[in-house]
Amino acid sequence: MGLSSDACAGDLKPPDFMDFGLFVLAFQPSGKVIIASKNSPRHLTLQFGGKSGVLDAHLTEGDRHEPLGGIRGIDLGELVDEARPTLERNLERLVRRVFRRVRLGWLAHHGILAFPLIVSEAALLGLGRRRGRRWKIDPDVFAHQLVQPLSQEQLRSSPEVAFLLFRRHRDSQVPYGALFKFAESDGRSRYAWFRSDRLLLEMWGLWRKYEPLVRRRLIGPSEIAEAIGQALANKARVRSAQEPGPPQGDASGPSLTPAAIDEHSAEEPSGETGEARRSCRALEARALRPQLGREGRHD
Repeated sequence: MGLSSDACAGDLKPPDFMDFGLFVLAFQPSGKVIIASKNSPRHLTLQFGGKSGVLDAHLTEGDRHEPLGGIRGIDLGELVDEARPTLERNLERLVRRVFRRVRLGWLAHHGILAFPLIVSEAALLGLGRRRGRRWKIDPDVFAHQLVQPLSQEQLRSSPEVAFLLFRRHRDSQVPYGALFKFAESDGRSRYAWFRSDRLLLEMWGLWRKYEPLVRRRLIGPSEIAEAIGQALANKARVRSAQEPGPPQGDASGPSLTPAAIDEHSAEEPSGETGEARRSCRALEARALRPQLGREGRHD
């Protein structure tokens, strides 16, 4: 008996397929994240480790895969350990340089408008409709909740603590900044804000401090392919040891095809759980096909 999309919804939250109108996000059971624009035949895939232990990003168009770069999981841990002694101090310095206390009246006087910032899963899902594992944004709900600026009274009474800021009469899709609300010891609410351009400038300065540490550990497409190939070879040796009989195929190991690359991310579940997962994957493939075009096994 077939499995409907609603049957996949049970414990898979948030949705595994999210349609935002101009682009879609897909979260695969293997841990991959696919980001696709409806106006482009290519899509971006983020692979978080898998059997190779490499976190990588690559572009896919049909059967062609273009690795962008990555980092080994063990190197990422070493990077965090090396940066930790100074990173906390530098982040504190960045906050002091970027954030400023502000009054709501000052923002209104300078034509700076506040809008809701969707930071919680419930608030995001409330902007669309869900059917099984799929979620699609509702343009009418989105416009109703996010197009009208918040008044000072709404800001004071809102349970939210973060808001986006835009300049009045300035046509821009990039927020002018962000506003944060916090409670003082006397119970009264205070506000702090930052400008986006100031934050980007400080973030660029912070990146320049740690850029040498990061670049020393990044690996290119050839090294990613080598790591995946080694993982596949190890997997083939384990299978050969577990399964009796003469070895099959080339003794040098599996070829690095898109189908083989996909194998290094995760094992297929077995039994009833495996059947449900495979059915969900089939549903996901049908949902992705109109946006992503012809897919290879790699993604």
